[in-house]
Amino acid sequence: MTSKMSGHLVQALVVVMLMLQVTPSPKPNAQGLPNSISALDVQKNNTILILGYLDNTVEARSPETSIFFGISQSPVSSVDLHPTNTTKVVVGNYAPRVRIYDTQTGALIRDLNTEAAKVYSVAWNADGTLIAIAANEYKSYFDHRILIWNPNTNEIVHILEGHREYINDVHWSPILGDNRLVSTSSDGQVIFWDGFNGLELQKFALETIALSISWRWDGERVAVLRNDSVIEFFDTHIMPIAREETSYIGDAIRDMVWSPYENDPRIAAIDGNSIKIINYSEFPYLANIIPLELAPSVIGWGLTDNIVVGGRDNFLRIFDAPYESDPTLVTPIATSTAPFR
Repeated sequence: MTSKMSGHLVQALVVVMLMLQVTPSPKPNAQGLPNSISALDVQKNNTILILGYLDNTVEARSPETSIFFGISQSPVSSVDLHPTNTTKVVVGNYAPRVRIYDTQTGALIRDLNTEAAKVYSVAWNADGTLIAIAANEYKSYFDHRILIWNPNTNEIVHILEGHREYINDVHWSPILGDNRLVSTSSDGQVIFWDGFNGLELQKFALETIALSISWRWDGERVAVLRNDSVIEFFDTHIMPIAREETSYIGDAIRDMVWSPYENDPRIAAIDGNSIKIINYSEFPYLANIIPLELAPSVIGWGLTDNIVVGGRDNFLRIFDAPYESDPTLVTPIATSTAPFR
């Protein structure tokens, strides 16, 4: 292990262990049963970890504090930290309301009634001025739309129509000034939008249900997970966007995320009871497999270059995954029952 690698690992370990030592007041769920993590978010180069739970609460954890706040009477479906101000997090759940909270105090900042029965996904754009909302059963059972919300004015500035079935995920390009938004749906469509102007750009029909989305750090590639455990790739660096012929075929992939770090070509995917590291330098190939004792359901990549996975029974694992010295090396650095309830 190089000295650079060793220093990186020590820094990551200190941050994560401080985070896991924070012990909030016990808060069992209503049924008195082990809770489950249903959503999480982390960003690169900061120490905030956001965990959403099936008991309708959200936890904002840092090395210093842990704040819980209640959402509604429905499980949390999606959480997304503000891209430049990590004191703000937007939260969606399987209910009409989308809310923005202060991650330091738990105070409610904004509250939007989407008029949709179920919100599956929420996402800030790159400059934090707009939020995309996957609004399912919008005013009627068969109506599924994407709302573009300006939280500063509390106005819905665009309503995007194009999906015929439930919208599973929405994500903006990570590049400032790039107004493109991509959405996936149970109708098998992947749609790219100009989210700023409310226009459809391109539409692709997959062979099966399209689930989650992850943009590469440079905004030039998009990975889309299908429900048959295939990850497809789209070349977004020029228009028109192209669906690539190459794909990665897994066994039982539930979620995946591209590394947010510059020049890091890796994707981390939950595949059954393991994390698979997929390297996409020129084409996708399996670089490493990390076995787990349980099968998590959600994954994030951030903090100090850490991969974070969570799932049922408060399963939470954190791994150090630096790229600079050995791209196949992923080191477990934290094991926890998530909120110590």
